[in-house]
Amino acid sequence: MEVVEDPVLLKSVVYGNQAVLIAVVDVESDVGKYIVSLLRTVERLMRGRLVVKVLQVKGASPLISFFLNGREVFRQDEVFGELDKDVTALRMSIRSTMDHWA
Repeated sequence: MEVVEDPVLLKSVVYGNQAVLIAVVDVESDVGKYIVSLLRTVERLMRGRLVVKVLQVKGASPLISFFLNGREVFRQDEVFGELDKDVTALRMSIRSTMDHWA
């Protein structure tokens, strides 16, 4: 997983890969740190089936988006705040979406 500050770079990642999970967060905030940890866990569990990127935006409200074949197929703007629940929910959403759209 990579933290980037250039949204133009993300565009090429989204269009250049089948499955991409992107979070827009302020990585210095507590919620941002939590989401980075969440995405690292999801990335590890998904074992290379998707690309994960974090866009650092100072003061941003957290947003997680999943792109499949260059199209945004779901967006999540809140978390439970419990890592196990958030990992399970995000993995289930990704798997269900990939089964339906792929």
